[in-house]
Amino acid sequence: MATREWDAMTYDALPLPHVARGQRVLDRMRLTGDERVLDAGCGTGRDGAALLGRWPGVELVGIDGSAKMIEEARAKLGPDVELHVADLTEPLPIEPVDAVMSVAAFHWVEDHDLLFHNLAAAMVPGARLTSDCGGRGQLAIMTDALVEVTGEGKFGTSFKGVDETRSSLERAGFKVEDVRLRPRPVATR
Repeated sequence: MATREWDAMTYDALPLPHVARGQRVLDRMRLTGDERVLDAGCGTGRDGAALLGRWPGVELVGIDGSAKMIEEARAKLGPDVELHVADLTEPLPIEPVDAVMSVAAFHWVEDHDLLFHNLAAAMVPGARLTSDCGGRGQLAIMTDALVEVTGEGKFGTSFKGVDETRSSLERAGFKVEDVRLRPRPVATR
């Protein structure tokens, strides 16, 4: 996720499906409540705040490629949360973590081998990675419409399939428990 700027306040105010995705990630995390957790692609801190609401003893670390998103996250999460503007395709500037969560961020990263390698390098042995992001086929209708209208599709996103994701995770050293695509295509009205 190369660093890029976003309008953080507008993004945070949108009624996006990300809130439900975030809840699903938290439901699958299996935390005890005293871990050090990385929110990879933390955005405005919405999911980190929900994490701390469930497990107040967690030491939260957030990384995002947008300084504006980190600024909004800092306002939401307070000064005790460690936050960094960083590129997930570069070595991460953090001490090792016990778990990694990510919501709606990995599809912004083109090189998933590099992404998962950097996450694995920042995790203690046995740490878990739990994420929910866009997957192959999700934007097919929108991409077809953009190509028809503009001659170009949506670029800057990388919607991977199950086998491709599993392989990238395994190459990075992860023991993969579950990778799946949930049908949720973007549809026209």
